[in-house]
Amino acid sequence: MIRLQCRYLERLGVLAPVAPDAWRTTTDAWGTFEDCLESGSSKCVEISPVVRDEHHRIDDLSTVEPELFESLNRELFESLNREFFEDGAYAYGHVRGDRELTARRIRNVPDYRLDRFVREFPRTETLYRQCAHWVRGLVGLHFSPDANHRTAVASLYVVLDANGHTPTDDRPFDWIDVAVVRSKLLRGYHCDARFDTLWERDELYHHWLR
Repeated sequence: MIRLQCRYLERLGVLAPVAPDAWRTTTDAWGTFEDCLESGSSKCVEISPVVRDEHHRIDDLSTVEPELFESLNRELFESLNREFFEDGAYAYGHVRGDRELTARRIRNVPDYRLDRFVREFPRTETLYRQCAHWVRGLVGLHFSPDANHRTAVASLYVVLDANGHTPTDDRPFDWIDVAVVRSKLLRGYHCDARFDTLWERDELYHHWLR
């Protein structure tokens, strides 16, 4: 959360980056911040820990354990196989064609990485932005050998349900296949998701926000 707040302050011109995860105050940091507050800039809302409508955000991740992501991906792996469906799309891609190696890769995702993702999740963002961050982060970090998009969307539904935001429409949405294909292209060519760039608003983030 401190890293995320520093990025907000960087956008305001209060902090300047000097290295990954390191900032310094600008020459007129306090004056810049005061001017921003006095002008009522909408950007200042982002660095506030209070969201005006607290019922429209994801603020409770206490029930989310790192095992959630692994278990969802493992269920996809176990229930689907490499056989082709009628539409020509395979279900789960094996690592080097080896089922056992793929299973080990799923089990070997370090819990501390998944725990860090949950711990640093931007709880002060609005709900739509949180959803975009959630999918962008899990897809970009690519924890599992395959089905990261399906795992990201499935886990997002779990989190939304736990926070009282159960979608009333059909899920997944009708154009999910198109969204995933475009997301994979953006991830490969435009996204650089690391833990020090995890909550950036790049084109992959804006794709899922839309």
